[in-house]
Amino acid sequence: MLFRSAGPIGALTVAAARMCGAAEIVAVDIASAPLAAARKMGADHAIDASADPDWAKRYEANKGTFDIAFEASGNERALRSAIAAVRARGTLVVLGMGGDMNVPMGMVVPKEIDLRGSFRFFEEFAWAVDCIASGRVDVLPILTDSIVATDADRAFALASDRSKAMKVHLTFA
Repeated sequence: MLFRSAGPIGALTVAAARMCGAAEIVAVDIASAPLAAARKMGADHAIDASADPDWAKRYEANKGTFDIAFEASGNERALRSAIAAVRARGTLVVLGMGGDMNVPMGMVVPKEIDLRGSFRFFEEFAWAVDCIASGRVDVLPILTDSIVATDADRAFALASDRSKAMKVHLTFA
């Protein structure tokens, strides 16, 4: 299973895939902090695409490697590399919302890829809450810090720095 973007959504999707029995999980991102979080959430391999620009070539051979890929960045280049790495008749789930993208149908159709979109407001949300509440998914590895709401400026500054933070929790006590 391939994950493009190991940000918070990607890392949580890694945890869900691990919980559901994925045999091998490969997370790809362009920053080390999200990749470290993806490993903590269950990824077997973490690839820094900025340090290894040829990473995709290893997985594109023979019409792709992965049965399922999740694209969580909303980046068109990431989408293209995920399409190339999915095997023929595999599934690509797009989670990222980066705006309109050009989908290379010349890559999707010949491989007969099942291309799906997924969002958070259907039954998955209740399932995710149940997984967290029951302890089947531990979200603490992506929690960077808990900061009291009176120090919200510092919390938002930290949360906006992707090199330092995944998720920042505001407390009101």
